[in-house]
Amino acid sequence: MRRRQPGQVMVLVAVALLALIGSAALVLLAGSVEWQKNQLQQLADQAALDSAMKIGVSCDAAKASTVITAADNFLATQRTRTGSLSIAAGTCATPYVGTDTFAGGLSATVNYPYRAHQQQVEVVLTLALPIAFGTSVGQTNTAVIRRAVAQALPGSTAAVTATTLTC
Repeated sequence: MRRRQPGQVMVLVAVALLALIGSAALVLLAGSVEWQKNQLQQLADQAALDSAMKIGVSCDAAKASTVITAADNFLATQRTRTGSLSIAAGTCATPYVGTDTFAGGLSATVNYPYRAHQQQVEVVLTLALPIAFGTSVGQTNTAVIRRAVAQALPGSTAAVTATTLTC
């Protein structure tokens, strides 16, 4: 004859519920990271395209500063700047590198010229995302990195330019 153990069902339900909640948390985290990746890629694309419009026909320190500053200023219109732009010296064969930080754990690196191509600029954005339940798994944050390379074509001009808008 078997004895009844009524507490056994309660333990099984608790374990199953814990597994369900953990799975839901992972799905939400993955969805959030994917959404952040898309947003970050769009921001990197826009910054690279905006700064590529500043590339001219020559390559020197002044041009590098102009191109890198254009990318940084564009990012500052989208996110609050928390640091200040720093541009490391380079040459037309090795890139000038601009770095800056923005609110929400965003950092930016702008490389001009990109791989010695004087008509190209690279924007690399890194976003540190906290993981809410990360202490239980030993990882408190994850990094999302997105990059974009834009090229200025000869005779490139902005497709749309507006200084004032009146209705």
